Amino acid sequence: MHIRLVQAANAILGEGPLWCAEEEALYWVDIARPGVYRYAPGVGQTGAWTLPEKVGCIAGLEDGRLLLALQSGLFALSTKGGTLARLTSAAHATEHHRFNDGGVDPGGRFWVGSMNEKSGGAPGRCIALTGKMSWPR
Repeated sequence: MHIRLVQAANAILGEGPLWCAEEEALYWVDIARPGVYRYAPGVGQTGAWTLPEKVGCIAGLEDGRLLLALQSGLFALSTKGGTLARLTSAAHATEHHRFNDGGVDPGGRFWVGSMNEKSGGAPGRCIALTGKMSWPR
């Protein structure tokens, strides 16, 4: 097996790869330097959106926007205009908690977990959001 670096992203905490077959592009997040990034094979980085707070994970919405699990809640990001719209606030206290990993199940539900970044604190939770998630499935 041959492995090669395709993008020297210089991320602090890069996670959450999400392939969009329609765009033939890979989206991913940097949790610590909050942002969403898009990479297109053969082209390179084709998008970067700086965020106001930590981002745990992303999913695609049917309307073409991205669903983002930020520290304080769930948001929709328009990659065309760069607008960020709050969909719901987090049920957890956001001082030491944040959303972390998540994904879309075969039924189109978005599942996301939270984590406590301060040891000895309250445990994280898992929630499900039903809606119009389109990718991946």
